[in-house]
Amino acid sequence: MSLNRLSDFSNLPKSGAIGSMNRDRCLSSFVWKRRDDKKTFFPKLYSGDHMPLLILLAFGFVGIFSNRALFSNETCCLIDKQAKIAERPIKNLAIISCSSKSGSTTLEKSFKTLGIETYRFHVLPERMFTYVLAQEKDTRILLIDSMRDIISRKIAAYFQGITKHTKLPRKEIMSRYNKNRPIFLKFLQKEFNKKLFKIAQHHAFNDWKKFQYDCLKDKSFNFEKKYQLKKIGNLYFLNLRFDDISNWAEIIRSIDLPIDLKNFKIVAANQSAEKWYKDIYQDFLNHFTLSRSHFNRILSNFSEEISHFYTEQEIENFLNKWEPYLID
Repeated sequence: MSLNRLSDFSNLPKSGAIGSMNRDRCLSSFVWKRRDDKKTFFPKLYSGDHMPLLILLAFGFVGIFSNRALFSNETCCLIDKQAKIAERPIKNLAIISCSSKSGSTTLEKSFKTLGIETYRFHVLPERMFTYVLAQEKDTRILLIDSMRDIISRKIAAYFQGITKHTKLPRKEIMSRYNKNRPIFLKFLQKEFNKKLFKIAQHHAFNDWKKFQYDCLKDKSFNFEKKYQLKKIGNLYFLNLRFDDISNWAEIIRSIDLPIDLKNFKIVAANQSAEKWYKDIYQDFLNHFTLSRSHFNRILSNFSEEISHFYTEQEIENFLNKWEPYLID
């Protein structure tokens, strides 16, 4: 199916809401939670006997928080250091404003190894938008997103939140899978179908419109160099493709930027193949099916993005890749 064939889907009714990443939950309170067990960092110290210790800890951690921050959708918490950052000059700033399951954690870790101040979001919070605009004009700010095969991304996002989507704890998932794999895979397929138009609906580059830039209206994606770059003032908007992740280091080093990236290397992170559910994930892919009508609806929803970031031949390859999985 060519670009002309893809255009057939653009007239289908759109469906599905933007992914429900609750940015207000990240910004409304200063709550630090441990990533492993999600229990609060502090023990219960509310009794009268412990009140002096609690006050002492509070003052101590306020001092720490004023100089260190975490902006992250992964832990969904924010420790504010906006005022402190504004007081010191920042030469380079990388904002991985990247869609979920599209290499955002890999990009974050890769830029941090160069000592570049780096933050990562799947949805750009209003507070970060304000923070960027507050930077000095000589601060070089790089915003990066990556486009991924939308079907692969939806499957990866489903498994990333599999305990939430199935409403089953990890132990129960593994138990059911080991007990009766065929039945459990059918269950996973059924639950995936329910979430199909809710998972991975949002593309982070749409948040760039807050900076008066719409990358889809900028017809400058370089299919030979495999990136799109737009400079607006001291902001540099960079679009990559997840399909090219094995060449990201070479691609990024080749880009003409005022930021020194000649030593840029990829640090792989948050890969599905290394997760606790990796065997189930692979088994699911081997038995995965998708109704043709749902597939066509997805193409309709993302026809503009697909046409922008992929050549006619690449779209043909994408359609051929998923054809064996489609059922009428």
